[in-house]
Amino acid sequence: MSGTTPAGATRLVSLHDADARPIRKGRLGKPVDFGYKAQVVDNTDGIVVDHSVHVGNSGDGGLLVPAIRRVIARSPRRRVRSPPTAATAAPASKTTSPSWA
Repeated sequence: MSGTTPAGATRLVSLHDADARPIRKGRLGKPVDFGYKAQVVDNTDGIVVDHSVHVGNSGDGGLLVPAIRRVIARSPRRRVRSPPTAATAAPASKTTSPSWA
């Protein structure tokens, strides 16, 4: 893009929530959702260890490393012997090397 805001990016899609934005999902039955993008991080036991909510359809690429850093910062030092060595993300996301330590 040329650095300008697209025409539809500021249109009002909800009278209840002025910050809600259209989010294209690509599903056949419901190709567009409206609202916020949520990121949920869980551990191997299925326990949610971090979450964040983003206005609009922010890109996934810049969300992974900050989430891992927040998890490391919140973890008691006696339980975390070393930072994570691997992370998985949605298939559309690029593979990330462990640069969060």
